[in-house]
Amino acid sequence: MERDVQLVRDLVAASPGFADLFDAHVFNEHGVLSHVFFWDVVQETVASFLRGDETDWRVTLRFLEGQLRLDVPEVTQVIVTSFLFRPCPTW
Repeated sequence: MERDVQLVRDLVAASPGFADLFDAHVFNEHGVLSHVFFWDVVQETVASFLRGDETDWRVTLRFLEGQLRLDVPEVTQVIVTSFLFRPCPTW
């Protein structure tokens, strides 16, 4: 399995709140497109922060920080490109 796809699967395992989003993504995209899925992750993470759901957004950020520390190029590319540099319309 490609590392970017494994990143998505590991994120869903670490933060089960993304499970329904993941299932819909796989159904709509006929597989996992990590950069596309991370657009939804950004939206949900920001919404969680704005609602004050501390555990949801904090779990996501802790997970992504841990993944960045692993220094896996495919993983870093997804996080940096599709999470950190993704403008969010709610900001």
